[in-house]
Amino acid sequence: MAFEFPIRIYWEDTDAGGIVFYANYLKFFERARTEWLRALGIHQRALREQTGGMFIVAGAELKYLRPARLDDELIVTARLREAGRAGMVLAQQALLLEPGSGARTLLCEGRIRAGWVDAQNDEFERDFWSGTSLNDLYASAAQNAKHGGPMERIFASGMREYQKLRERRISDPGTLLDGARRAMRASYQRELDAAEVNLSFLASVGSVSPYVGLFGTVWGIMHAFTGLGALQQVTLATVAPGIAEALVATALGLFAAIPAVVAYNRFARDIDRIAIKQETFIEEFSNILQRNLGVQPQAAPAGSGPTSQFGSATGY
Repeated sequence: MAFEFPIRIYWEDTDAGGIVFYANYLKFFERARTEWLRALGIHQRALREQTGGMFIVAGAELKYLRPARLDDELIVTARLREAGRAGMVLAQQALLLEPGSGARTLLCEGRIRAGWVDAQNDEFERDFWSGTSLNDLYASAAQNAKHGGPMERIFASGMREYQKLRERRISDPGTLLDGARRAMRASYQRELDAAEVNLSFLASVGSVSPYVGLFGTVWGIMHAFTGLGALQQVTLATVAPGIAEALVATALGLFAAIPAVVAYNRFARDIDRIAIKQETFIEEFSNILQRNLGVQPQAAPAGSGPTSQFGSATGY
């Protein structure tokens, strides 16, 4: 059943002639999708704060049949057509609600493909490679420590350790780089452990469930044959019901194991991909630290403390 969201047409939605501009149907569809998710208990701002991800429109195909006009009342629908590993496809329609009769006339229909992206990591990477000063990035990461993404926390760990070593007047580039790298590795391992926290449960369900089902089957067959021992004459009609009931346990075990194995493989593949991306970032950031250390002044003015001024990730 499609989700329905009512919309009234105002002057802000139309041109001077009172006809809705065609691009506004995309806005109507977006509102209906948002309210559909809200009706399912999915609030997008809370979702981004909790998971760091968000839905984005990856593609849209629209067909316009007739225009809506000022003061029209529309019903915009949203229906899930496909759901994938990291995205979904929705069929949406804009229907004119005829005054008085309540009849509905199709004005526009579309097929919207929405994808899921890790907004926090993507946003941080964009800022990191945009030429922003590393000191500014670190200050932002420190303020956003509670809601930052994994990559931002790894970066903050490396910068924090580097600055602590500089405060102790350690100037050897090798020591500074090793300290920052160890701090990033420790943070990386914490992020990886957090991502893998539920994988062991899926692995246990996938491996143990068939044996639990097999045990239930053996137990059921044993009781079936024990009951048959009291009968004078045994036929297929008397044997089959007990064995069939026993085999249900095997089916239930497989029913639990197969989805668990599929989910385990999917999450393990995603975690491996994320881990490779984070390891690559650690190496890239280490190279940037080394490059910045190579161009810093060898001596600070007399009486001044240690400095840790950096350029951007793309500058020298």
